Amino acid sequence: MTTLELETLRNAAMTLPEQERAALAKDLVASLDGPTDEGVAEAWDREIRRRIRGKTTHPS
Repeated sequence: MTTLELETLRNAAMTLPEQERAALAKDLVASLDGPTDEGVAEAWDREIRRRIRGKTTHPS
C-alpha cells in the first residue's frame, strides 16, 4: 500500500460514525495481537460484566 493509499484509507475511516470507528479500531488492534484465546476472552468478558454490576471491591 502506498502512502497516498494509506492516507486515503485513514481519511475515509475518520469519516465513519464513532461506533463504526471503534469497531474498526478494535479489529485492527486485534489483528496485531495474533489469534485470540477464546477462553481468556470469555473470562475477561465475565470479569468486566461482574465489575460493571458493582460486585467488586476496590483495593485500599
